[in-house]
Amino acid sequence: MENVDNPLAKRWFIGDPCYVIDHEIKEQDDVWSEFCNHLDAGPFTHEGTKIQLWGEFTDWGDGTYSGRHADYSVDAGMIGVASIDHLPEDEIESLKRLGSIYEFKHGPEVHKVGSHIQIFDGTVLIEEIDTE
Repeated sequence: MENVDNPLAKRWFIGDPCYVIDHEIKEQDDVWSEFCNHLDAGPFTHEGTKIQLWGEFTDWGDGTYSGRHADYSVDAGMIGVASIDHLPEDEIESLKRLGSIYEFKHGPEVHKVGSHIQIFDGTVLIEEIDTE
């Protein structure tokens, strides 16, 4: 997926994007389906939200996957990067037990190589998660 700089977003959640999308949006099947169908096309932004998402499907769906820096809980069969500056601090704190929080300097990139999902900050690999 392509790198897209977002000067507005400072903090990003690495993990399953379903934990970041507002409850109302998740309840709208057409919006969630649009995001899932958009995964290979680059960042997704839903009208009326400040969320930007990148993601890749895991090889085995839901579960817990280990990365270099954290374990990642997965409930929607995917791991990605989502902007979280719009969330209250208590919600950001709770996300830390489901994945990791990162401040990108150059904008996120998400790639899938074999069974591994790789998260880059520009050209620097910051996390690699084995989804096999």
